[in-house]
Amino acid sequence: METDEVLSLDSIKDYPFPLLAGTVFRWNIGSYSQLLRKEKEYSPPFEVNNMQWRLLFFPNGNKTPNTLSCFLECLDASKEQPKDWAVCGAFLIGLQNTKDPRIFKASQIATHRFEQGDTDWGFSALMPVQALTDSSKPILEDDMFDIVCVLKIYQDTTGALWHNFQNWDSKSKTGFIGLRNQGATCYLNSLLQSLYFTNYFRKATYAIPTTNDDPNKSVSLALQRLFYNMQFQDQSVGTQELTKSFGWDTMDAFYQHDVQELNRVLQDNLESKMKGTPAEGAIRKLFTGKMKSYIKCVEVDFESSRIEDFYDIQLNVKGHKDLDASFRDYVQKELMNGENKYFAEGFGLQDANKGVIFTEFPPVLHLQLKRFDYDMERDMLVKINDRHAFPLVLELGDYLEHPKPQRYHLHGVLVHSGDLNAGHYFTFIRPNVENKWFKFDDDRVTPASEFEVLDENYGGEEHTGTQRAKMIKRLTNAYMLVYMREEDRAEILSPVELNDIPEHLRNKLREERELEVLRRKEMEERHLYMNIKLCTRQTLSEHHGFDLCSWDQDGAKTLKVKRDSTLLDLKQELKGNGRFWYVVGRQNKTYRPDSIISLQDEQVSLEDLAKKLLKGSEFKLFYDTQGAEGPILFLKSFNPSTGVLSFYDTYQIVSPNQKLSVLLQHLEARTGTALELLEEVKPGMIEDVPLNATFDQAELGCGDIICFQPKKADPSVRQYFEEIQNRTTITFKPYKEKDQEFQLVLSKKMNYDQVVEQVAQHLGHSADHLRLYNQPTTYGPKSLVRRMTNLKLQEFVPLQYQNAQTLYYEVLEVSVHELETKQYLKIICLDKHSKETELQLLCPKDATFKSVLDQIREKHPANILYTISYSKIMSVLDLEKTIQETPYLDQNTIVSDEIEEGQYIQVMHFDRELFRVHGTPFLLPIRQDELFSETRQRLLGKTGLSEKEFNKIKIVSITDNFTKQTPLEPDMVLSTMDVSCIGLDHSDKRKLAPTEKAIKIYVLLITLELVQINLTSCELCS
Repeated sequence: METDEVLSLDSIKDYPFPLLAGTVFRWNIGSYSQLLRKEKEYSPPFEVNNMQWRLLFFPNGNKTPNTLSCFLECLDASKEQPKDWAVCGAFLIGLQNTKDPRIFKASQIATHRFEQGDTDWGFSALMPVQALTDSSKPILEDDMFDIVCVLKIYQDTTGALWHNFQNWDSKSKTGFIGLRNQGATCYLNSLLQSLYFTNYFRKATYAIPTTNDDPNKSVSLALQRLFYNMQFQDQSVGTQELTKSFGWDTMDAFYQHDVQELNRVLQDNLESKMKGTPAEGAIRKLFTGKMKSYIKCVEVDFESSRIEDFYDIQLNVKGHKDLDASFRDYVQKELMNGENKYFAEGFGLQDANKGVIFTEFPPVLHLQLKRFDYDMERDMLVKINDRHAFPLVLELGDYLEHPKPQRYHLHGVLVHSGDLNAGHYFTFIRPNVENKWFKFDDDRVTPASEFEVLDENYGGEEHTGTQRAKMIKRLTNAYMLVYMREEDRAEILSPVELNDIPEHLRNKLREERELEVLRRKEMEERHLYMNIKLCTRQTLSEHHGFDLCSWDQDGAKTLKVKRDSTLLDLKQELKGNGRFWYVVGRQNKTYRPDSIISLQDEQVSLEDLAKKLLKGSEFKLFYDTQGAEGPILFLKSFNPSTGVLSFYDTYQIVSPNQKLSVLLQHLEARTGTALELLEEVKPGMIEDVPLNATFDQAELGCGDIICFQPKKADPSVRQYFEEIQNRTTITFKPYKEKDQEFQLVLSKKMNYDQVVEQVAQHLGHSADHLRLYNQPTTYGPKSLVRRMTNLKLQEFVPLQYQNAQTLYYEVLEVSVHELETKQYLKIICLDKHSKETELQLLCPKDATFKSVLDQIREKHPANILYTISYSKIMSVLDLEKTIQETPYLDQNTIVSDEIEEGQYIQVMHFDRELFRVHGTPFLLPIRQDELFSETRQRLLGKTGLSEKEFNKIKIVSITDNFTKQTPLEPDMVLSTMDVSCIGLDHSDKRKLAPTEKAIKIYVLLITLELVQINLTSCELCS
């Protein structure tokens, strides 16, 4: 293409780093047709910033046919250089008509860190071959053209400029470590890093008593442990322990929560733990400021105002160029005049200014930039990527009610990169008063420049990076800023010393680190060792079940031995002079000694011996101190009086042609008792021994087991084996966490009633007050085991999960029979001031809600019932319907309320944003032509709050399908307005427990007689 431009240093945009040198290198390709015969060609070297460079050109492409490839190489990077040597360059490569430099095509601008092992960079597909000739004024003319390289060298001020971060060690490079991402917890990692580097907050967290806490349930202890590891570990650490203490499951880690809301919930939790400790009030001292909402008349001396606390400030981004503009918008006065005049008590309707002003800023100021906002025109939530600048030093004195210097320094910038539906979070932090910034991006920490912190996170537009750059929207921008007040910085950022950390925490984590070092050492040395399963006579004596011992559980000892050691070495450790027998697995899935290991093989290394004897199975040995050399039988004795089968001795087979009657005579002589013999073949297979047969005829050989018992024994060995074959250990876990966990050994043949009776005896409860549950899958819900008299234990412990052997039990306050025919209701009775009284009822499932209401009235006067879900009213219950007829009753909460005949409106609670609802909503009668100043007094009475507390609540009307809120003024009349709901804007001070399983019913206590209620005007019920 032909333009008025030529390739020059101006073709590369200026980067915000010190420029060390730059050049435009032109390399003439004088005979292109001859060059096509070569695979590649090097340009003459050229010098930039006292370093040698050259171009590498592939006329036929570098593994890419029909393309031209070209690379820039730093020759000095191939030489021996000091550690961490690197040179940072921005460059482009163009093809240019030799006679007319205005005819050219150029690549995109590339940036690269040239260093040892990474000496060249460029374009494998610079452009298609036809680009040389595809216009009326081609680049290739008279078989020649120029290759032009425009190169700028920049100073690396951070040590990380254009780094590829392979083998990057955050701790050694920066002194800090990152946090591992669980799935989508980058937003959490950003917040935690910000709190960690607020050193005063970290010290306050350490001051919370946690000696007896469980880190999986205590947020305080989990946060202490995390902060300690962040300070003393060398590698990035995980946050699973902390999120588990939040009560999150695996899926929560893959869901991005709201950072501002998470910050408040976390701080509320810590504040409650700090009460009564040296840390009490630390969070309020750090993060809490005060603002005044006011309405001030213009013509008369009247002002209505209230002071309220804030932990962060939400500032509008859209339409505001910088932070100052957003603050000016926040405190901007609104003139109330014309039809919107303010009703001032004693003065009537007046022109007035309405607004907010700050009375006190906190030492640590969290500013929430409203990058995510609701677009009314598009009817959806959108991300605002407009440019919005923020300074390193912020002066806020002009926004105070009584102006005074308020100088703040930027401490942290939390950044979101992406759009509304997907994105990534990271943060920039200045850990101390020095002007040195670091970027914390999950597990990677890197030094950062001031330009990266500020300019790259303002939002707005950016260059595409091409030679003829276009402007596109930046999707990476700041969404939360942390500022620290100048006079408080030294105290807030003072170093956290060892004596600031609780001793119990230091000791515990030191032990864990030592164990981790040992574990890693074992892992590193694992290849030097092997495991041997060893069975001895003592092992046999302790075993009373099938086979010789339990090889897979706690029977046979597992010995960790060096691969180059021998059985002679092992014999010395055992302090004996016995012999080792090799144990093999039989087809019937039993394990028996098969052959004695020769004295010669005892001197061979265990690794070589295993290769010789094993065929991929585990190395199992029997060590016998009796010194038998030939094949041996193992003898077990059954005692009917104790009902126990025990190892008796071994018996060496002298000759396979010897009759088995000899063995019987041998045993009867030793015991002095008439005996009968049985062979233990495998579990469930016990056979009589043919006494007239020889060992060979009876197929009895080395490792076989013979059981003997008195003649006509009762119980017998067969009955004993049948019992242990059906024996199983069941772990019983509580359906509710408050109860105990225990284990019982039961028979698989027990029926449901027998199992419940065993559980009842263990717990000391009545069997008819117990229910059992199983859990068919690991993550599935627990399902109730229905009582059936012929139902066996092996049938309701799912066979495919026999290894788990777990059942859940529930202790009921009523009998199972009552529970199956009735519904347990947990009722919360609300009086006219919203005071709660708990009431519990057991109602028949076919009972109507009218009868439920009658039962409530026996203890508390009550009126209407309605359901709520997610703190919004759903529908009024029909008192003539039964409990079992009402759908979704277990998914909603039931509430009662007192209403008057006529119209009424829902009143709900929320915290700043309409989707952050909380508490119990209620219905408020709408009185015709009543001013809101009077309605407000009725609301005050309903909430049961003091005038002072109620003044802190912002009251709004909610319209447009619960999406728009408008402040309610004293002179407004609700009966004339189109309002969906009244909203009470205040934080949720109640600490709500996890949702309970029982149905909750809320009722309103009244002192008036029941009146006829007209429900036809209730829009919520229609």
